[in-house]
Amino acid sequence: MMFKTPLPAPAGPFQVGYVDIMTPGQASTSSLLRIHYPTPAYTRVSKQPVWAGENGQEGMLRFMQTMIWNWPSWANTSEFQLLDLCKKVFTPATFFSAFNIGWSLVAKRLTIPIARSAPLEPHTGSGWPVVVFSHGIGCSRFTMSQLCYQLASMGVVVVSVEHRDGSGFGTHFKDGETIEEIPHLHVPVDGHEYEVRNRQVTHRCDEVLRAIDILDKINEGQTLSNVIADHDHMDLSMLQSSMDLTNHLYLMGHSFGGATVLLASSMDTRVKAVLALDQAGVYN
Repeated sequence: MMFKTPLPAPAGPFQVGYVDIMTPGQASTSSLLRIHYPTPAYTRVSKQPVWAGENGQEGMLRFMQTMIWNWPSWANTSEFQLLDLCKKVFTPATFFSAFNIGWSLVAKRLTIPIARSAPLEPHTGSGWPVVVFSHGIGCSRFTMSQLCYQLASMGVVVVSVEHRDGSGFGTHFKDGETIEEIPHLHVPVDGHEYEVRNRQVTHRCDEVLRAIDILDKINEGQTLSNVIADHDHMDLSMLQSSMDLTNHLYLMGHSFGGATVLLASSMDTRVKAVLALDQAGVYN
């Protein structure tokens, strides 16, 4: 049984609120985002979201299983000293079973110290600066949560895009009344590897650009269709006129997300700067 343990508290002068947004439609035309924003220091953070629930646990382990027995040609193995030993000791099936049981028995159930739909800290000037974040392969909108909420606690609106190109560990979209799962895509290390990854990074780039457009609509006070579970508890109206998308819009990405934001920045003149963390690959 896992005990709930929060990730480190925000280090900045503000607490952090969040809202999740999923627009309706196919994965190629819709969006799934988590918006982190500064909220007053006195805000009580209760009912913290779980960093990785049951779906996240299985999805991450399935991704690790895929990676170990299908290591990408462009990824360095020097930091993974037990990789060869792991392949000698386990089969893919026994690896998943052993680590799934181990995670359930000894791992902590991490929670994220952010408050859903908490009141927004009033801004000064033209609005809060905005960072749109793109995660790496095998991740989701919550995987790099500490990076996102720590930055938000310093007075930044941080928007984490959940990519639905098959590079994450697993996600979904909602089209009408149908919810369709998107598992991690197994990309064989062969002559078509670059071709597949290039399609993925192009899809991801489009998602980043759509996220910026969504922020623009929220900032202007336009009504947005949100079909995420518990959307009735996600108040988007408080974000109206709160973001400086004209002078302070930035992109940040980790690994495959680094390649994503570099490509996206070349396609949108609103972006003022880019930070690519441990960028993986150059595409397109």
